[in-house]
Amino acid sequence: MAGIKRFLTTNLKVLNVIAIHSFLLFFFSCAAQKPVAQKMDEDKQQQVVKRADALLEQGKYVEARRLLNAFWEKYPVSPYADDAAYRLAYMKTINDSRNPFFDYAEALRDFRNFNGQFPHSAYLSACNNWQKILNLYFDLNTQAKRLKKQLAQQQKTIDRLNSENEELRRTLSDLEKALER
Repeated sequence: MAGIKRFLTTNLKVLNVIAIHSFLLFFFSCAAQKPVAQKMDEDKQQQVVKRADALLEQGKYVEARRLLNAFWEKYPVSPYADDAAYRLAYMKTINDSRNPFFDYAEALRDFRNFNGQFPHSAYLSACNNWQKILNLYFDLNTQAKRLKKQLAQQQKTIDRLNSENEELRRTLSDLEKALER
């Protein structure tokens, strides 16, 4: 009888270990697989991004933004979240009279934020390029304003010198007339 107890006790321990390992194996294998419903959901997410692209190409910026913002709120950790974020930032670079969201300063801020939010995104290179382009734009714009200010100051100097030159010509003409008498 004691032998049977020892046999059962030893085998129960082994069975418990096997049961726990089986459960863990089953649990983690199920967690690692994407359910069909999740895959379908990702397909729908991809379709939303494609629809937003089509709207952008058609110049329907308000609709595209509404769609992308709704997507962003519903799927913030989606595999397509970076697609939506990139398009929302990119939309601000489109200089089109129909685009109420055109704003280079906001686009630059959004592209900078993108790099922090999605450090492994396929869009990092594009975001970095946009940052360089927009930084150049702002640098050149600052230089242009400075040059316009310098030009305005030089124009004032030219106008003053022209006025003095006219005054000197009139004086010279008066002197020539006086000498002729």
